[in-house]
Amino acid sequence: RHEKYLYEMVLESLWDHLSLSILSKKSSLLHSGIIWLVVNNPLEFSEKLAEKNICVRAWWHCAHPLLHHLWYDKWVVRISPYIYNTIDDINYMIDVI
Repeated sequence: RHEKYLYEMVLESLWDHLSLSILSKKSSLLHSGIIWLVVNNPLEFSEKLAEKNICVRAWWHCAHPLLHHLWYDKWVVRISPYIYNTIDDINYMIDVI
């Protein structure tokens, strides 16, 4: 599936990135299509991406109850690649990050 491929592209490219952590599963078999990134300043991070026309979600959003349940009290940035994204979109986002 297209979105599975995009998910794997993001994880493969960003998994070892030094300035962020990824809370999502590395296996595309066990995922929801959402990638959660932990960065030092999620709002600033998302604003910089927005300046480059890349839309992500930052803050607690709907994940707060789950993160609280998992004893994880940091803000996250959510990337949600899906069928309307292209491979070029994902490569551009990875380059910007």
